[in-house]
Amino acid sequence: MQVVVDNVKKAKKTLDGAGLSYTEADMLHLELPHQPGALEYFAGELAAKEINITSRHATTVKGS
Repeated sequence: MQVVVDNVKKAKKTLDGAGLSYTEADMLHLELPHQPGALEYFAGELAAKEINITSRHATTVKGS
């Protein structure tokens, strides 16, 4: 399971307290333009720099 948290220190304390193992990873959060091809363009830029996308999480902007 992947969990995205806003308080890493609190999450670690909770997981440690429950005796659960975990790994940490960096996450890039960005807002792409709402237009066709925006994700394809961004993914292409990452690929050109040999950066892999291992997972993604989609959200919406408040009020959209």
